[in-house]
Amino acid sequence: MQEKNLQTIFQAQKAFFYSDATKSYGFRIKQLKKFKKVIKENGKSLCDSVYQDFQKPVEETYISEIAMIIRELNHSINNLKKWMRKKKVATNLTNFLGKSYLFPHPLGKNLIIGAWNFPYSTVFTPLIACIAAGNTAIIKPSEIAPHSSNAIKGLIKDNFSREYITVIEGGVEVSSSLLALPFDHVFFTGSTQVGKIVMEACAKHLSRVTLELGGKSPAIVDKDADIKKAAKKIVFGKGSNSGQNCIAPDYVYAHEKIQDSLLEALKDAYHQLYPSEKHIASIVNEKNFQRLNTILNQEKIYFQLPHKREDKFIPPTIIYPANWEKPAMKEEIFGPILPVLTFSRIDEVIKTINQREIPLALYYFGKMNWPSIEKGIQFGGGTVNDTLLHFANPNLPFGGVGSSGTGCYHGYSGFKTFSHFKSIFRKGKWPDFSFRYPPHDGKKMKWIRKLF
Repeated sequence: MQEKNLQTIFQAQKAFFYSDATKSYGFRIKQLKKFKKVIKENGKSLCDSVYQDFQKPVEETYISEIAMIIRELNHSINNLKKWMRKKKVATNLTNFLGKSYLFPHPLGKNLIIGAWNFPYSTVFTPLIACIAAGNTAIIKPSEIAPHSSNAIKGLIKDNFSREYITVIEGGVEVSSSLLALPFDHVFFTGSTQVGKIVMEACAKHLSRVTLELGGKSPAIVDKDADIKKAAKKIVFGKGSNSGQNCIAPDYVYAHEKIQDSLLEALKDAYHQLYPSEKHIASIVNEKNFQRLNTILNQEKIYFQLPHKREDKFIPPTIIYPANWEKPAMKEEIFGPILPVLTFSRIDEVIKTINQREIPLALYYFGKMNWPSIEKGIQFGGGTVNDTLLHFANPNLPFGGVGSSGTGCYHGYSGFKTFSHFKSIFRKGKWPDFSFRYPPHDGKKMKWIRKLF
């Protein structure tokens, strides 16, 4: 698409926003309810499109995307009126003859750049927050999942006006052209490397930016953990989307006293949860398939599920013993490969993880050392004695720190992300105090010192 056309769409959305059409409660709630109806009616076709892109089981897509989007919509619909209210705040002594409050106001024109691994939730979840906050939006889905991208475009085009919400498809060139426009906010989900490019582009316009990135998210299994349950939940988290998940457990840190029993439990869990290849997604493209094979060729494979598929398919694999100097531990895996390391003291784990880039998620199984982990390791968010579930609570802000991202969303946090809270002080009809005005003689300064 030519840059002139992008500019035309951008200006149309700008004009629509400044017409105040998007700002009323009535308009916002109508759009959210309409969006919910559209998602429910198109759930099956959306799941089918993902399957066409990388053979992800349609049941898994429904659970991990469609159901989560509907839940987010329900939460926003049920709470929008409360979120839109002015928020009273305390007034200090200096301004005691008045009232103070925060007024949530939409940011305006927004760009949402999605990812291929969860093509719907990475654009629709921030879009829900964008709608709730009273904004317009241009959506750029990932070109790596073309069927899903096309499904998003069709759904939005058929149900929303172009000057309100529109979808622009394309590759890197289109993303670059969009990032050259002065959006009020840019929301990006993807790799840390591309996130840096997005942030640099936003700096030119002083645009707000939210980056949802990734990192090597650890699963720590302590000696007091329930081993069978821990193994099942780790395999569930790693198996989601065949490990192509920014909050998947990237590797396991197992206490030396339970490492052998955990390894056996992990093997059992893989057989139990994935009895057939049809329950596992393929790798999205040849580039990522070759990258993962390169990792496997340089590692010691402890366990691998048998497989017969050839369509860019890598079976769930355990690497043991893992090593920080080997390829699997040098970068985020983003695939069904699970390295396992051992530890003897929790302070060693804390020190080692903190020496590396901040993970987006952290999972801990056990009880005895959780206070040390919670206080001692920096990470975006996490779950204790399970995996992924912190993401499923709309009341918990979701986001990273440093290399794993900046900013957060979900529920009210998403509403705040796409809003500016104006700080308002409203003066009452009271007598004015002369000592606040110059010239400030000794008597006036005496009152000012007492007041402050």
